Amino acid sequence: MGKRFFLLASTGLIVLIGALQGSVSLAQQTNANTLKPASGKDLYVYFGIGATSTCSLLMQDIPFKPALTANAEAISSVLLGLHKGQIENGKKLENNEVMLFSANNLILRSSELCFDKLPAEVKESLKKFKSQGESRPKP
Repeated sequence: MGKRFFLLASTGLIVLIGALQGSVSLAQQTNANTLKPASGKDLYVYFGIGATSTCSLLMQDIPFKPALTANAEAISSVLLGLHKGQIENGKKLENNEVMLFSANNLILRSSELCFDKLPAEVKESLKKFKSQGESRPKP
């Protein structure tokens, strides 16, 4: 039952991500003035969907790189199409920056859901990254 559930769940998420990607082309046809920067809530939803899908794929023994890349590309498409790379309270990300932003944030969110499924080198990088954040002075 477990593997079957993940297969069904990931299929549903792939359909949802596909629907989001389809909406990008609609967004590109709208007036640029109607597009808004991605809010914190938007990013939370996008990366939550992507992390759930990434973890589901990892649990099905899909290699990390393709699982991450597919979901980071989907999120990047949404950020570029629906938000023109604009992040609320932040700068406008250029095309090449959006994929890096998406992949990095997707790794962070995925680590909250399925840390044990991440490759050893990714786990090590995350541990270093998190320890650097803890050693910084608090404002």
